[in-house]
Amino acid sequence: MPKTRPKPAAAARKNGGISLAERVYVDLKKALHTAHFEPGERIREEAIAAWLQVSRTPVREALRRLTSENLLVPTEHGLAVPQLSRNQIFELYAIREVLEGAAAALAASLEAQMAEVEAELERMRLEQERAREERLSGVCLERERAVALIPCGHTYCLECADQLPTRHCPECVQPISRTQRLVGLGGAY
Repeated sequence: MPKTRPKPAAAARKNGGISLAERVYVDLKKALHTAHFEPGERIREEAIAAWLQVSRTPVREALRRLTSENLLVPTEHGLAVPQLSRNQIFELYAIREVLEGAAAALAASLEAQMAEVEAELERMRLEQERAREERLSGVCLERERAVALIPCGHTYCLECADQLPTRHCPECVQPISRTQRLVGLGGAY
């Protein structure tokens, strides 16, 4: 094992955060992914503990986890970095080809479904806007009809009615007088 490797677990102890066992696991996994160890290289618990400046217990736990993930393989002399045969490499590429094709098909399908959903949402928004405009115009027409229905039509009565406290039409924010409320505009005002 080369002696020029950094000592990441020692730095992690100073920084706190995750447990020492987790830090050793992460550091070893990163070292495996970045090819710090050669395929077929034997991994010794004591050497890893010395390299990371930790006890053997967190190293043992990390090695157990890496073995369960098939990132290390058991041999007659301990653990080693797996070596892939030519056939295994071809199998991996064949599997990757199928998976990437399926992923592309799913992405295209989802994109089409999203376009349909967006079109439906836009249709619903337009329908809601149209219904709102119809409702507002209907309320304002009712208000105009209520003004025309004031029974006597005398100027004095109209002026008195308009001086009473007013409320606002909730849809168009126009004042509604007490007289208009009395003749039926707005229901439960």
